[in-house]
Amino acid sequence: MKRLVAFVPVLLIATTLAASAQTITWCGPRTEVVRKVEHQFGETRRGMGLRGQGSVMELFTSDERGTWSLVRTYTNGESCVEAVGQDWTPDRVEVGVAEKDPT
Repeated sequence: MKRLVAFVPVLLIATTLAASAQTITWCGPRTEVVRKVEHQFGETRRGMGLRGQGSVMELFTSDERGTWSLVRTYTNGESCVEAVGQDWTPDRVEVGVAEKDPT
């Protein structure tokens, strides 16, 4: 009986952690996932890239709220939010543009 009493809190903590981890990644049709990211977080798409032949990765950010979301879309049209975060800082440096030599 003592083992069961000791196991119950561990089970409750494990269940809570698993439930919170599931809320981080959510999937659905691309239009619904993008709509939720845009309306719930106020984010707009800033860039995209291919991930092999099976999916496209898109980065959505909000300069105002400082949030970001990484969305993966598969060839079947399903999209999943793979990661989210905060404290987004927009980079104002142009990528691929060489700086001029001041001399």
